[in-house]
Amino acid sequence: MRLPRLTTQRLMALVFIVGTTIGGIIEIDRAMARRPAYLDRAQYAQEEMETNRSLATRSVARAVAIRHWVTGGLRGDPPGLLGWREHESGAQTFTKNADAFRREPERALSFASRLEQSGEHYHKLSAAQARMKQRFERNASFPWVFFSPNPGPLRPGWMACEEEMRLMAPAQRAAPPK
Repeated sequence: MRLPRLTTQRLMALVFIVGTTIGGIIEIDRAMARRPAYLDRAQYAQEEMETNRSLATRSVARAVAIRHWVTGGLRGDPPGLLGWREHESGAQTFTKNADAFRREPERALSFASRLEQSGEHYHKLSAAQARMKQRFERNASFPWVFFSPNPGPLRPGWMACEEEMRLMAPAQRAAPPK
């Protein structure tokens, strides 16, 4: 039996079929390599979410304890500082802050308010990390579909800055340089 003639049209079809097959094999290999990377990112987002949730809970609990300490007559050590003793320079700093809070209960309440704000920031970060985790798990389920890259680390200061800018009156915002 004779082979069909190799015309230009048939050669173009042959090159198309071979090229598509090789390209498909390469893309399947890439997609299978993307799945573990997305799962690793989802695991990291889960860990960050749990850390931020823990920090949010701890901050709010300290704020509530300080408010209760102030309304209870300032007896004993301020509960909001007990967990921070290890991180500060020593017992003198702890004693100085405790004495200052006893002299000025408003300062203790201000500190409690800052702790509550910190807790809200950590709660927002936790929610953002939960969304990132869901996104990466969805990406791992469909590794052949391209998604936008990771937006980068979520920092509390960055979020606070944006929030403050949004809440500022338009006249308070800095005018662009001329």
